[in-house]
Amino acid sequence: MARSIWLLAATLASATLIACTGDTINLLPDDGEDGDTTDEGGNGAGAGSADGGSTSTTTPAGAAKDFYVNSVHTSLAATCNECHATGDSGAPIFMAEGADASYNALVGFSPSLIAIPENSNLVIHGEHTGPALTPSQVTTVSQWLDMEAEERGLVGGGEDPPPSGPTLQEALEGFANCMSYENWTLTGMNHIAASQTQFGDCNGCHAQGEAGFIANKINDMDMFSQSREFPFVKKYVSGTVNEQGAFAGLVAANRVINKGLEAGDCNPQIDNCHPVFSLSPDNQQAVEDFVSITMDLYESGGCTPEP
Repeated sequence: MARSIWLLAATLASATLIACTGDTINLLPDDGEDGDTTDEGGNGAGAGSADGGSTSTTTPAGAAKDFYVNSVHTSLAATCNECHATGDSGAPIFMAEGADASYNALVGFSPSLIAIPENSNLVIHGEHTGPALTPSQVTTVSQWLDMEAEERGLVGGGEDPPPSGPTLQEALEGFANCMSYENWTLTGMNHIAASQTQFGDCNGCHAQGEAGFIANKINDMDMFSQSREFPFVKKYVSGTVNEQGAFAGLVAANRVINKGLEAGDCNPQIDNCHPVFSLSPDNQQAVEDFVSITMDLYESGGCTPEP
């Protein structure tokens, strides 16, 4: 999928932060050759060619951080800090109040954030307990991530060819293509929408796909169909990215299973948190079985999308 086409789709849909691994990995380049932007002719980054041709587009060291501090942080903090700087609603913490502290938290959190846009959960996570990024934010954050990828030498950064394998975006689409309604009903996923919380069933709040989860007990086919789309598919499966910023594999997200266990003593009628619930053993098994079957289909070679 061409970069320009994917980013246009992401921007128009605002689509597309489920789960990151939470592993702390320092992705900042080491001192020395990793930060050297001198070309073979001895010219610094950005120097024009000897024949007056095209100018190098190498991102100078530190330019990506400057862009984040000056052009990204204020907007991203306004959208994400309520949960991701505080841990409210069980959210992973990868933001902070100040721009410098927030930048350090982001780049030290997980490879699944600092990567080309197609591999970054900052861009493709979509609506969840919090809102999705706006089209304008998708554009600005993607520009910053492209700068980071180039500056850090990550897969797909700068003039590197596109990743040879699937991107995280493409892998999630491939998983969705392997979701079948036959397996949905066979495993018992058609009963999930009626699961009870302390304030009623899931359908009562998520029938129209609110907060990035669709739970429609009246029209199960509609629930299945929308669950194959972004951001809903990410409630069932997430992806990992390695330290080079390349897609490393899909994993079960378990958000449908774990969401109701994260509220603790929070009061959903006062605080920003999800009502407490616990899936029945049968419904939990349904989620686990459906994800496992679909994952096996995806890993066996992919599937043709259902109409």
